[in-house]
Amino acid sequence: MTGNTSELSTQQMEDLGLTEESDGNDRFSTDKSFGLDDFTDEETQEIDNFILTSEDRPSPELAQQVVTADIGKSDAAVVQHLAEQFYSGQMSLQEAYYKAGTSGISQQKLYKAFAALNNKLQRS
Repeated sequence: MTGNTSELSTQQMEDLGLTEESDGNDRFSTDKSFGLDDFTDEETQEIDNFILTSEDRPSPELAQQVVTADIGKSDAAVVQHLAEQFYSGQMSLQEAYYKAGTSGISQQKLYKAFAALNNKLQRS
C-alpha cells in the first residue's frame, strides 16, 4: 500500500503494468478462482499496489461496464458500487479504496470482489 515497488518481482511489475513495455492500461490479471480465504499476503499486496498505482481515469464507458458486470450479490458488491463511483468521476481512486477498506466488509471478500470485477472488465 506504500507504492514502493522495490520488492516486486519482474513478473509482478509486468502484471501491475509498471514496466516500460506496458502502456499502463493492463488490468490485474488472474484466471484463478479465489475462495474467501485464498488470498495470500503477497497477492493482497499485489492487488493493493495495482489499485493504488493505477493510472485509470474516469470513463463513462467503464462506469457502464462496471454497473452491468455480474459479480454476484454478496456484501462485497460495495466494490462494484465504488468502482462505478470512481469511473463516473464522483470520487477519486484513493477515496474509493479508503471507503472499501473502512466498509466493515472483510478484506478477503473485498479482494474476491475486486478480482471478479477486474476479470469481467478484462473480458469486455
